[in-house]
Amino acid sequence: MIIFEWIIIIAAILVMIYFSWGIRIYTIRAIRPTMSTVNFTMLLSIALFLKFIFNFYALHIIWLIPVCITVAFLSRSSDSPISNLGWIFAHICCIGLDQKEREKNVLRQKRFQELVKSGVKPDEARVLIIKEETESNI
Repeated sequence: MIIFEWIIIIAAILVMIYFSWGIRIYTIRAIRPTMSTVNFTMLLSIALFLKFIFNFYALHIIWLIPVCITVAFLSRSSDSPISNLGWIFAHICCIGLDQKEREKNVLRQKRFQELVKSGVKPDEARVLIIKEETESNI
């Protein structure tokens, strides 16, 4: 039974790390992560933190994950208290990101949207953006 508990804990920690990394990747790519993803990651982190502080039985994580998902989807509005805490958590997840790289990606995303709106196919727009960036760096 102890091995099963550790499998559950490790799986939950890996899910939390995966979603936290996803928040970072979305931020790097200049795409705003969804509020439900941020809230789920925050609530799972809190559940794991409380498990280790109060030494809960590891099988509680099995029913806490669906609760975290449900609460995260119910708190998608930006004015809920959980969402406010979620944005603080998202900023904590993004500590250490290069601001210049993010700004460059924001400009790249805007340029991509302009090209697609003007009738260029998405694949061709990506190629054009890469060509523009390599020509400007030379």
